[in-house]
Amino acid sequence: MTIEQNEEISVAIVDDHQQMREMIRSVLQQLGFKVIISAPDGKTLIEQLNSAKKLPNVCLLDYNMPKMKGYQVAGIIRRQFPEIKIAALTANEDTESVVKMLQNGATSYLIKRSDPTEWKLAIISLVDRGFFFSDWMAEMLLKHFQQNMHFETA
Repeated sequence: MTIEQNEEISVAIVDDHQQMREMIRSVLQQLGFKVIISAPDGKTLIEQLNSAKKLPNVCLLDYNMPKMKGYQVAGIIRRQFPEIKIAALTANEDTESVVKMLQNGATSYLIKRSDPTEWKLAIISLVDRGFFFSDWMAEMLLKHFQQNMHFETA
């Protein structure tokens, strides 16, 4: 899929706040994406994916949700629906949240307050390349790995 075909990219949104889901849906539609699933929690998302005639290309997960955290939902999606690309779309900006999401199958981590044009780039990159790292995310992960490196001595 190429960037010119982004109107064909389908997206699932999972966020426990209805107004936030509606805002995200509106922004994504304005950016040319088709929102085919909107769920308030991971359990509802999995039910909708199991009964869907067509799976979304990308799933945007909030991190903090009732019943299951975003990283737990990401792990289920990765195992049951490996063709769906997963990204966090959350307010959490801590290293632990980023690492847990990546460890469980997410290949991008977006901050809700970031510019929606970054969301667009991320979604297209997820479909085209399988991942998207913003400058913020790359810098955070580099610092995390540098702080946790164990150097081998000769």
